[in-house]
Amino acid sequence: KIELVLTGKAFKVFHKEYTSHVFNTYGDSYIENIPKENNWFHWILRKGKIYSRMTPDQKQILVESLIDLPTKFSLPSVLKIGHSQQLYSKGYQNHLIEETDNNKNITKITKNLTVGFCGDGANDCGALKSADIGLSLSEAEASIAAPFTSKIKNISAIDTLLREGRCALVTSFQAFKYMACYSLIQFASSIILYTMDSILGDGQFLYIDLFMILPLAWAMSQTAAYHELVKKRPTESLFSVHIILSLLVQNTIFIVFQYLSYWFIRHTNDFVQCDIDPKSDNIDCVEVTVIFLVSNFQYIISVIALSVSKPYRKPIYTNIPFTLLIIIIILFSSYIVIYPFPKFLKNYFQIMDIDSSVKIYILLISLFSFILVYFFELLINFIVTSQFFFHKKKNL
Repeated sequence: KIELVLTGKAFKVFHKEYTSHVFNTYGDSYIENIPKENNWFHWILRKGKIYSRMTPDQKQILVESLIDLPTKFSLPSVLKIGHSQQLYSKGYQNHLIEETDNNKNITKITKNLTVGFCGDGANDCGALKSADIGLSLSEAEASIAAPFTSKIKNISAIDTLLREGRCALVTSFQAFKYMACYSLIQFASSIILYTMDSILGDGQFLYIDLFMILPLAWAMSQTAAYHELVKKRPTESLFSVHIILSLLVQNTIFIVFQYLSYWFIRHTNDFVQCDIDPKSDNIDCVEVTVIFLVSNFQYIISVIALSVSKPYRKPIYTNIPFTLLIIIIILFSSYIVIYPFPKFLKNYFQIMDIDSSVKIYILLISLFSFILVYFFELLINFIVTSQFFFHKKKNL
């Protein structure tokens, strides 16, 4: 294993020898990045571990060169630029045309590295601005160029930045998944009730949207980052396999249990078919009440299942507002099912009286669906974060 230590003078020699960068005294050194017949400079960039005594321009060029370092690179025996000059823009962000004596082929150069830079002075401004992630350890000039500024005057802030960044990314995906689950649960409720020319009432919709989804969506995002930084990185794609699989599994379970509840209430001995009025919403039906009560628990189940903690977020109980909110909503949803409603609330929610056996069924089916959904979410999370499945081990 080879690891290199380079000074600014050595870096300048290699850089001038193996690339078409031109250094000048005005700092405008980035002209073209067209490699010559060898790719030693890229090899040095991959093997370099320590860079010292570098000028501000050299720091910026190092960061830009690392960002533009190609994923796969091989040079032909003869490289002719010719009429292809216009294809070479800053870095390797476009295409590199390789021309040999016998044939032509086009290789697309793609970015391979996400480069971060940590600096504490005005001489670091160029590198901080060019880096994908710039962290300033000073609140003076460098903080203007860097997107992040730390009050901690040492590089331990890098650990905090990585943990918080991963937590923010996972939280964003979690919020998307919850909004998708909420929409699909409500869509399933509406479709099932449409089959009997009915729909949820305005009071029911308002309670779900304003008093359940809105506070839960806010509180779930308040969970802090996990205290330990792990090597496994979270997914970068919103449409990755495990996100789509999680949504499919959850919503399949929810839709099946909603339909089972609808089927169950219509096949009980005491069921009485309500009179359907084509000109009315037909909200005062037992089926509407059952679907409403079951879906209330499903919104809570979804937000709990999606709040998987390790390895990027702290456990759910550390988020006090979220935990208290879940407890309050669970107690209120259970109260709606078990105990008789006061008359004014009953009229507002437009719910019907249901038999004790139906109440027990709603509570049991909600508990069973929670176990299933939470188990599958833990399984999917374990598969994604495990070192033994699908992903190769990557360095930080």
